[in-house]
Amino acid sequence: MTGREASNTRHQTVGPVDLPYRGFIVGTIAAMVGLVPTLFLWIIVGPVAVVLLTLIVAISVWLFHGATRRGLQVRNYQMLVNRRNSIMNQFMLGPVVVKVPHDDWALLKRGSVANPSKKVRPDELPLKPVSTVARVTSLFD
Repeated sequence: MTGREASNTRHQTVGPVDLPYRGFIVGTIAAMVGLVPTLFLWIIVGPVAVVLLTLIVAISVWLFHGATRRGLQVRNYQMLVNRRNSIMNQFMLGPVVVKVPHDDWALLKRGSVANPSKKVRPDELPLKPVSTVARVTSLFD
């Protein structure tokens, strides 16, 4: 098989364990990188330092091989970077950054269901403030 699906389905067998190929590569690189701090910690605390190496490999595989379960299934490190770089209560509409006001939220209800307790014609309703969409579109006029 070739293509993107083939890359995702390759596996590496190490002894009795069958691993995804990407997870194997990430774990091997993490083990080589984590060996240096583990050796320094071995001098201080002894064989307990192997726990550090295990943690480094497990966290690396989770970050660089694991993916989110919802939505686009992006890698976990990319999810953390996106979360850190996100701007709360703002969104981009073309080149314009729009701040979302909390006082302009509305509750949407089905229009096909009659409400017998409130019989008001649309022309009798009070004027409503300009919505966020109207404010944004007025920037382009």
